[in-house]
Amino acid sequence: MKKILICLVLLFALCGCGGTTETIEPEKEKILEASCDKTDIYINEIVTINVETNMEIKVNVLNPEILEIKSNQNGEIKLLGIKEGEGEVEILGEEGINKRVTVIVKNYPIPSSINLKLQEEGPYYTGEIYHLIYELEPSNALDNIYLNYNRNYMTINKDTLEVEFTVAGNFNITLYSYDNMEIESTIQVEVDYNPNVEFYRLLFVGNSLTQSTNNNYNIPYIVRDMIQADGVEVICDVNVNGGAAIADQKYTTESFLRKNRYTHVILQEQSAGPIKYFEQFETSVLEIGQMVKENKAKLVLYQTWAYNVEMWNWMTKKEMQAKLNEAYYNVAEKVGASVNPAGEAFETFEAKYGTTPSLYVDMNHASLYGAYLSACVHYASITGRKASENKYIMAGIDYKVMKNIQEIADEVVFGK
Repeated sequence: MKKILICLVLLFALCGCGGTTETIEPEKEKILEASCDKTDIYINEIVTINVETNMEIKVNVLNPEILEIKSNQNGEIKLLGIKEGEGEVEILGEEGINKRVTVIVKNYPIPSSINLKLQEEGPYYTGEIYHLIYELEPSNALDNIYLNYNRNYMTINKDTLEVEFTVAGNFNITLYSYDNMEIESTIQVEVDYNPNVEFYRLLFVGNSLTQSTNNNYNIPYIVRDMIQADGVEVICDVNVNGGAAIADQKYTTESFLRKNRYTHVILQEQSAGPIKYFEQFETSVLEIGQMVKENKAKLVLYQTWAYNVEMWNWMTKKEMQAKLNEAYYNVAEKVGASVNPAGEAFETFEAKYGTTPSLYVDMNHASLYGAYLSACVHYASITGRKASENKYIMAGIDYKVMKNIQEIADEVVFGK
């Protein structure tokens, strides 16, 4: 009987009398790991912290003036370096579990190279706006730059890096790094005068028949003032030496041409030079003409007037003017130049109005009337506009005489 009772007790225990058993699983281990893809970054650079965890976390930046959280999702914390220094990030989990990550933020690196260029492709013209662009290596290098350029003939907006050239020529623009002045980049820009904008840069080469302090006239500046009266921009340079021939002006003219780009170069020979020393006249014009061609300017020969005497060197005044005309036109044809016929204008004016008022103050120098007549011829020849329609008022000349002078200049330049 005892044996039967023991078996029943065991059977009841095994079956649990219809009840259930409860299984208690062991507690899972808390995991919080953090790794940083780099520990040193530069200002404005992003660093990523990869987090492996099975619990809720909280992220604190202990140095918010150095590091800033940009995003925190999908197990990635992205931090931005905003100031030089050592920043620390604390990742807090449950039950006091935490991790700390230190990131060192460095200032921008010093550039190792600079590449400067113009955004637009050439050709480049005066009066147009272009844009400078540059690249630093490394790309996040210190961006402290200094531009060196010819401020007389171009403007650069330092904020927008917009460039505008005021005259034509070859220009250098150099970009330096303030943090490493040995690092530089230079570009050379060839600029032409804008074909769609009327602009003149004139170089007059001559002697006292071009500009005379003794007789108080400056023909190039009268031409300049007439062009400005049309509302057109003009720059006028003068290379004058009393009594000089064109050959005497070769080196000074070359200096002007090296420094500046002109639209027109006007050469004036000694009074009788084209007749007495024709070969020298021809040679010097051809030599300077080659320089002018390289300068991309138009070459103009300033035809002067005969001596104010009845006879010179067995020639009448009319014959001398004819010889001068022939010499100027022959050389102009050889060199591909144009002729501003001031001498013909003198002859035409005297044929129509006589010698009152006189175009001369002595044997060969112009009076104020002669100087204005010469200037009107240059103005009409260079601009293609009639002197009689110009608004400039020449001081010291009677209005009626001024109109007569203008009409003679137009007649000689454009024909009746």
